[in-house]
This record gives sequence, structure tokens and C-alpha cells, in this order.
Amino acid sequence: MQIPSRFAILPMLLCLWFVPLAHDVLAQEKQAAAPADGVEASSKGYFPKAFKRDRHEKTWASSPFSREVLPPPPPEIKRGPDPWEGWKLSGRDKIDGQWRVKLRDKKNKLHRFTVGEENEDGI
Repeated sequence: MQIPSRFAILPMLLCLWFVPLAHDVLAQEKQAAAPADGVEASSKGYFPKAFKRDRHEKTWASSPFSREVLPPPPPEIKRGPDPWEGWKLSGRDKIDGQWRVKLRDKKNKLHRFTVGEENEDGI
């Protein structure tokens, strides 16, 4: 068996001295934090004080869930029959820089319109 050198003995002695010292410090901290015997813990400030009930009133008042975000819908507008009901788009062409549209009505009659010009029906 070899005898450890003096450089190896010094760290071992420091560990033997430091571990019980650290244990005593922790025990003293626990004892200081514990309430005194025979006294309720809440009366001596062991527990934190309760928050006021109105602490979050501003948050609740400005909550997006409690305020009206969208305006009410507009009143429904009563409309007559759709003038284009039954019409179908048959074609569209761009000739000489002008758009021409072909539509078929309910009776399957073909109508040709040039965009920007008015026809004999006022369309």
C-alpha cells in the first residue's frame, strides 16, 4: 500500500472540513425560515400577502372578448329580381383593342356587346 503524497492529502482534508460546515449552514437557514412554535405561520408573514381583488380590472375591461369589435351588420336591402339571371357568358374577345362579350339569354339567343358602347337595348 502506498502512502499518498502531501499534495493529495490537502484536498481530502479540505473536503472533510467543508462538508460538515456546509451542512450546518443549510440547517441554520431552514431553522430561520420555519415559523416559531405555537404561532400560526400566516400571521407572522410566512406566506405572502394576498393580492387585491381589483388587481386585474384594467385587463378585464380592455379584453377583446368583452368589447364589441365589429359594427352591427347593415339592415338588409330588399332587391328586385336579378336582371342577369339566366344569362350565360358564351365568349369574350379583344379585337382592335376593344373587348367584345357574347352572352346567351334564357331563350338561348346570342347577344354581342362591345365594352364601352351602348347597344340598341341600352345595355
